[in-house]
Amino acid sequence: PLLKFLLETRFYLRRDREQLALRRHCELKALCERVDDLDMEHKDAPAGSVGTRVNGEATKKHRGLIFVDHHITPILQKLSRLGYEIAVDESARFAPTKDTERLIAKYRTMPFDDNSLDHWPVKSWKAAHGKDILVWTGNVSHSYFGSDWPVVKTRCLVNTSPRSLIEFMMDSSRIKEYNKMSQGREDLLRIQEGLDTTESESLYGFAGDCKIVKALNKPKLIPKTIETLSLMYSQPLTNAPPGAYMTVTRSVFENDSGEHKSPSANT
Repeated sequence: PLLKFLLETRFYLRRDREQLALRRHCELKALCERVDDLDMEHKDAPAGSVGTRVNGEATKKHRGLIFVDHHITPILQKLSRLGYEIAVDESARFAPTKDTERLIAKYRTMPFDDNSLDHWPVKSWKAAHGKDILVWTGNVSHSYFGSDWPVVKTRCLVNTSPRSLIEFMMDSSRIKEYNKMSQGREDLLRIQEGLDTTESESLYGFAGDCKIVKALNKPKLIPKTIETLSLMYSQPLTNAPPGAYMTVTRSVFENDSGEHKSPSANT
């Protein structure tokens, strides 16, 4: 009887996991994301790739859109890798602002004990100290959609643990505490919950926490509220000291148009 109970319990747990995966797959199936810059190989994006064509030619505006549900794991893996590479890039590709250049020069002549880099894997990392905020500007390294937009990197110290900061940023109910333009953020779909979720525990084969969110922002100089849909993904950093985490976000779209259509005339 005990063996039968354990087998039946295992069957129902597996069935529940499969049903959950199927339900989330159905909720994700209409969403598309740009992956021009993620080096998605053919095996990563075969039948799910979409692209709008004008007079037989793929337009720059629509090229590189794929369905999220078909490729969620490689998308997250490659997006995380790209985000990490940009964050740790200390090359001349990113130029410091004048204030940042001045601060970095000052750091070379002063001892600090507020930001130890003894176990940090990036030896050339230019760390921020005290209440200073370091800022760099640069460009992406591809020629696809968005390549004409600047990239801004910032660094600063936040007086809390990395885990607490990640949980704070992933909590949509607290976004107004740090984003003064925010009109609110809503979790539309929890793809996977839990920063401590491992690849072996995942229904999809990736570690960490992932969701689709809708955010409303009202910049002061724009008459309408801006509505965005985004994929948010947080995970532990495997190539850094224990307790290090990273978060990446990217816009998603309801179809392959590459445009977000709000149901409200005011957004």
